[in-house]
Amino acid sequence: MIELFRFKTEMRIPFEDVDLFGLLHNAKYFSYFEKCRFEYLRNIGLIHGEESLPNVECAVVEHFCSYKKPAKYDDMIEFLVRVSFVKRSSLQFQYILLRKGEKQILTTGYTNLVWVNFETGKPRSIPPHIKDPVLAFEGDNLGKSPGNPIIK
Repeated sequence: MIELFRFKTEMRIPFEDVDLFGLLHNAKYFSYFEKCRFEYLRNIGLIHGEESLPNVECAVVEHFCSYKKPAKYDDMIEFLVRVSFVKRSSLQFQYILLRKGEKQILTTGYTNLVWVNFETGKPRSIPPHIKDPVLAFEGDNLGKSPGNPIIK
């Protein structure tokens, strides 16, 4: 399953993101997912700094997170990220979180994005300048299931 994920980034869990028990607060995972999506986009050449933020005109239509083991304060976490499918107007990012140096999965999740014409409110095609780099990076991994029923 992990071999399907071609992009990895790392982040340390800061004190401000933990609850009273020293565990990463459940709502913070979605913020981390967003940071990972932007790192993925930077990695494939779609972001080069503030002046190049993509005008993506997309909306998050579904988020999912499955908590298996807690991430804790000061843990160095590896975030594995992939795009699992690309359709005409939508795509899905999938995530796996691991404590650095360990193989046990802490968390899995996904985010579904839909490109929208914000004037009409209707779906539109993903622009080629976004779609093509994703397809090139993911290659033959697109459409392959990681074998985990939690990740759709």
